Amino acid sequence: MGRKRTGRYSGYIRPFSLIVDLIIINLMAFYFLPSSLNDLSYHLFIAGAWVIISLNVGFYEVYRYTKILEIYGKILQQYFLFLIVDFAYLGYFSESIDSVLLFKVVTGSLILVALAKLFIYYFLRRFRVVFGGNFRTVVIVGSGKSVEHLVKFFNENPDYGYKLIKVFEVGNDSRLVVDEACKYVLDNKIDEMYCSLEDLTTEDVNKFIDFTDNNLKILKFLPDNKEFFSRNLTYQYYGYIPILSLRNIPLDQTTNKVIKRTFDLIFSLIVIVAILSWLTPILAILIRMELKGPTIIKHKRNGLNYKEF
Repeated sequence: MGRKRTGRYSGYIRPFSLIVDLIIINLMAFYFLPSSLNDLSYHLFIAGAWVIISLNVGFYEVYRYTKILEIYGKILQQYFLFLIVDFAYLGYFSESIDSVLLFKVVTGSLILVALAKLFIYYFLRRFRVVFGGNFRTVVIVGSGKSVEHLVKFFNENPDYGYKLIKVFEVGNDSRLVVDEACKYVLDNKIDEMYCSLEDLTTEDVNKFIDFTDNNLKILKFLPDNKEFFSRNLTYQYYGYIPILSLRNIPLDQTTNKVIKRTFDLIFSLIVIVAILSWLTPILAILIRMELKGPTIIKHKRNGLNYKEF
């Protein structure tokens, strides 16, 4: 029996949190602001403004390694920008507005939102420790002090939700280790790879990059010198340990995934109904008139993890 997969629901946390927050701000406005302000256009506006501000502030970009002070900073940014936009909208469209009441409603809404956000953050940390869920499996490639520190961090901080499975020490022939690590990651369905740049050549790094890109794995590095810091990289701190990522991938963000998926479905539906519904039969007739044999040809292909479809 294979290892039980947990933590696959992580992608639902941000949309769930967004929905909860939208419900909070709309209910607070509905119950505490005068009925003259509670029309559909106002509620649509505050919902849209909240989403746009959160995207710019990165309000929902909270990860398992995010510091609590950074979360407080995002809350304050979201609060002040939303307050300004709310005042601007009602000041422009409403002849009379109780500034004190609006300030209280927005402040109360943000307090409830902040409490919900912090509850989810601390609940997940506790959930990982008690139930062992919402974790990501990781392997480390390399040796030395930085690797030792990272191993210690993973083992002593289960609330972050990382489960260290294996460490690959790099010997004289790093190419063998690279091949072994990549095969192990595929066979054991590992989520993330951490590589020490001190032990790898540029060719090794490029192999890991190609492998993780082609197999939808997350790749991060332990830095070794200033050369890599000078590149266009993103980095976070696991405790006091710097961790580098080669780049931010827009589709890693849940919001962008939802937007792209929505666009794909709508665009595909338009093409299928408006074009392919009448074009496909015509092409099929023309093909049958011109050529003998089947109109539709089927081939087997390899997909994710070389699975045939």
